[in-house]
Amino acid sequence: MTQWNHELVARIAAEVRRCRDERKLSAAKLSDRTDELGMRITRTVIADLENGRKKTLDISELVILARALNVPPVQLIYPDLPDGEVEVSPDDNLRSISALQWFSGERAEPNDAVDGYVGGGKESSNYTVYLARMLQYTTVDLIRSRKFLRSELDRPLHIPDEDELSSLQRMVDVSRGQLVRIASLIIASGGTIDLDRLPADAREAIKAGDGQG
Repeated sequence: MTQWNHELVARIAAEVRRCRDERKLSAAKLSDRTDELGMRITRTVIADLENGRKKTLDISELVILARALNVPPVQLIYPDLPDGEVEVSPDDNLRSISALQWFSGERAEPNDAVDGYVGGGKESSNYTVYLARMLQYTTVDLIRSRKFLRSELDRPLHIPDEDELSSLQRMVDVSRGQLVRIASLIIASGGTIDLDRLPADAREAIKAGDGQG
């Protein structure tokens, strides 16, 4: 194990301790919470982690500790948000927010570039995560667009004229088109989508292949 490995675990351990103290949880109580989640991490293991005797940490332990503390796992890894410096890999220092964005797939490369979080084309390392996020955004956008159209139609004492109706419907159509295109790209790249979670008209358009090409 390298010095970087040990420092990474030590950083996680310090944040576990800080979160535990903030919540006024004893090590025993935190251990009980992990047990309730289906994977007990004993009080002794937690104490050894916080005191520096435990030099390694499994991903499963990281996830369960984060759940038990009710924080995102990535916060335990990069706690000094947003601007604390962190060694994201040996001899590679970044702002904590940049490291978090890279780890979660928002940022294509581990760097502090202002535009580094922008998703790119198929060659970008974060393309899969970028598409998944865009699917969420476009789904919400379509739902909101449709609700706004309905609210305008149902507004008392207000009868939209033809131009207004056309503009509102175009907003819905654009939102649906974006959703169908993103979903089709995900499917084409081998991703997994539960089509039943999508609005019915978008789902049928995807099945018909409207977003391809």
